[in-house]
Amino acid sequence: MMVSKFKSVGAPPVEVPLENVVEAIRTGEVKDLVDQIRRAKEEGNSSLRDSLKKQLSGVTFSGVFSGRLKYSPLE
Repeated sequence: MMVSKFKSVGAPPVEVPLENVVEAIRTGEVKDLVDQIRRAKEEGNSSLRDSLKKQLSGVTFSGVFSGRLKYSPLE
């Protein structure tokens, strides 16, 4: 299964295998950045927190269909 991954807010999407996303979560690829975001929140530094959050990668899940009909098969 392929998903759309965004390196950061405003970045164009890149199709990657779902397994890559799961592995990145398992290995803590963005753990340091998440920890920084949490520290900024605890310290009440919302501008830093917002800036850091925009650097986080994001993933969207969607289906690819063969047509627009209500019952078109999923590719």
